[in-house]
Amino acid sequence: MAGKRSTTPLSVSHPELCKQWHPTKNGDLTPDDLTFGTKFKAWWLCPIAPGHEWDASTASRASRGRGCRACDGKQVSVTNSLQILFPELSEEWHPTKTGEFIPGDFTSKSIFKAWWKCPNGSDHEWQIEISVRSSGNGCDYCRGQRVSVTNSLQTLFPEVAKEWHPTKNGDLTHSGVVAGSKSSAWWKCQEGPDHEWYTQIGSRTSAKRPGCRCCDGKQVSITNSLQSLFP
Repeated sequence: MAGKRSTTPLSVSHPELCKQWHPTKNGDLTPDDLTFGTKFKAWWLCPIAPGHEWDASTASRASRGRGCRACDGKQVSVTNSLQILFPELSEEWHPTKTGEFIPGDFTSKSIFKAWWKCPNGSDHEWQIEISVRSSGNGCDYCRGQRVSVTNSLQTLFPEVAKEWHPTKNGDLTHSGVVAGSKSSAWWKCQEGPDHEWYTQIGSRTSAKRPGCRCCDGKQVSITNSLQSLFP
């Protein structure tokens, strides 16, 4: 047999909850007029900050224990916006590419994909979720995740870039790859017409900086073969 529906007013059954009853946005309605199980959406005001206002049914608040949406990070407010919690990160908010939005319009946990601009390079611009950035994810270009005029092979290692093979790397160029890239590319040394080899870009820019495999005697060539050197 189903239990009887409570007729006890919210003001009696949940007096603490009623302290968050919005004083102006519910019209003439008061907690005396509702029970804790009603689906009516009322307005609430959290004492933490003036902007902590939201609408929710009395059932969700009384029966399910749902609290302030702003305190839970589900609604932006003056206490949890990106601008307030991460002012330094907000300085990297792109000035034009995110439309009319500003850092104060979002919580730091928002999954909204915003555009960012790092001051370390003119082309350091990228788009990523706000929550990813507030969790500590920095500039993609400074971390070597994307190529830039500041981290390309051509910029950082111009001498190595001179050995970039002119035809075997397709449309890829030495200015279009990060100096520390794990991708491999073709290289061509000027010391011999067949001094060509394929190796990781990052290995050529590492501390050891291995050079031409033919010049180092690790790959046979017409310049280092037994036939050429000891006819």
